[in-house]
Amino acid sequence: MKLIKSESGAVLPMAMIMLMVGAILVVPLLNTVSTGSLIAKKTSFADSEDYAGDAGIEDAIWELLYNNLGASIPNTFPDPNNHIHYVLGSPVNGETVDLRVEYLGTVIAADDFETHTWSGGSGWTGNWSVTSLTENTMNQSPIQGTHHVWIRAAGGSATRIVDLSGQPSNVRFQIWAKVKGFELGDNVELRFSPDGSQWSVAHIWTSADSDDIYYYHDIDLTPYTLSNQFRISFVADISNGGDKFYFDDLKIIGPPRYKIDSAVGGSITTVEVSIDGGQATILSWNQT
Repeated sequence: MKLIKSESGAVLPMAMIMLMVGAILVVPLLNTVSTGSLIAKKTSFADSEDYAGDAGIEDAIWELLYNNLGASIPNTFPDPNNHIHYVLGSPVNGETVDLRVEYLGTVIAADDFETHTWSGGSGWTGNWSVTSLTENTMNQSPIQGTHHVWIRAAGGSATRIVDLSGQPSNVRFQIWAKVKGFELGDNVELRFSPDGSQWSVAHIWTSADSDDIYYYHDIDLTPYTLSNQFRISFVADISNGGDKFYFDDLKIIGPPRYKIDSAVGGSITTVEVSIDGGQATILSWNQT
């Protein structure tokens, strides 16, 4: 007769060991799950604010395009009152969306030379680069103010860089210029370049323009590549110091531009947009 020994006494220690191991593993796992849930909640909350902010931007652009919101904003720049504030009628994702739309004007860059320096104006990437034969002067009756630019001999030039990347196609270059004393063969070229190496001649002043009277020029920049290093240059090929070319009150203008701030909780989405002919062009988009 075979005797079988009972093993019930070994099962209990084994069970106790398994419980202890389980306790060691489960606590960190629960902590991980809890931390992951908190991260998911925070991410979800942040996404909710971002989506609501984006919805506010889209609403403001729609109002500018189709509901004539721009007519409600004073169209002077700079002006402390050139903005409008409103709140979306209904919350988005349960969030209140607070909007501020500010008119930024139509001028992208300009210089009227009244600072009597080569760093004046606004909207430029850097200063004017000029030769010694180019002066900022008070002589010979500027078109406005007290100063204008005089290129007075062969080799005279003036160049400046502006960032036109992202601009819509409807961008224009506007300037006043006059010619005095040019003989046959004398000329000044207005040149544009996207990079400083490829140049296009946009306009030429010759002896046919030499009547010492200021004339206004409005040039469409649509045919040119609008880069972040767009160069404007005046280059003279004139015979003597008695030949004079002057320019003044230079502007680069585009369609009306607006800055839209969409605030939701602690998040703000800021967009700069241009509105032209029923089209909106996003110039910049940032979230903080």
